[in-house]
Amino acid sequence: FFGVTAEQSARSGLQTHAVGAGLREWHANGIVTYEISRNWSALASVTFARLQGDAASSPITERRQQWTTMGAVTYRFR
Repeated sequence: FFGVTAEQSARSGLQTHAVGAGLREWHANGIVTYEISRNWSALASVTFARLQGDAASSPITERRQQWTTMGAVTYRFR
């Protein structure tokens, strides 16, 4: 996903980049759930992700880290 071959470099102008094995990224995630009633719940989640190694140093990479949030309301059928 993060490598750039010589052919791709010639077409795009990006530097060539070889990618090897290893840790690509890590995540930290937090989730909070609140039971509104017996059937209804609400939840919120926040995730922090950071690229590592070859993925982080790739010329394709625009940002090495990102935050993602999510909220949901769920209904439980019983």
